[in-house]
Amino acid sequence: MVRCQGDACVAPTNVPCRARGVVPAPCVAVQGHQSGRAFGDRRSSRLPKYDYASRGPYFVTICARNMECVFGVVGSDGQMTLNEWGHVAESCWLAIPEHFPGIALDMRITMPNHLHGILAVDAWTQKSQSRIRRPSLGMIVGSIKAAVTRRIREMTQQPDETVWQRNFYEHIIRDEDDLQRIRRYIETNPTRWAQRPRRS
Repeated sequence: MVRCQGDACVAPTNVPCRARGVVPAPCVAVQGHQSGRAFGDRRSSRLPKYDYASRGPYFVTICARNMECVFGVVGSDGQMTLNEWGHVAESCWLAIPEHFPGIALDMRITMPNHLHGILAVDAWTQKSQSRIRRPSLGMIVGSIKAAVTRRIREMTQQPDETVWQRNFYEHIIRDEDDLQRIRRYIETNPTRWAQRPRRS
């Protein structure tokens, strides 16, 4: 069970860390931007009638299964160090425009047990629309999760390895102030992680 302390939700200290190069540590997820719910809550935050293929920027969070710290560690200096799995997650995120040419990327951070990123459906041209239908946010995130899982299964030789939690979290960025606030949130995520309360 994830418990909240201030602006962070702290998982129990016995959460296993499965990826090589990860030092077992309490796993933390800062509360979701869009709803205030902890990232461990798997209920969908999507608006039922909203068109998630429409133009505009989105803030996305994808969490590791059971909030396990599988992508690396944050040092006491607030610096995030990626392990092999973390580098895979990062590279798949950065490859989004190669697979979805109408998508532009903004800031992102891969944390020990989740990934934050801003992406914008704002470069979709008539030419690209004629070749393939406009992708929804769920289609893009599903593609990233599948690609990361496939590559990690190849690395570990574990065909049943599960990397991600079901679902994902999104926030529709409304204006420039909202965008700047979320950019600061992403930039300071490792520092806040390093300053989180520790359990004895």
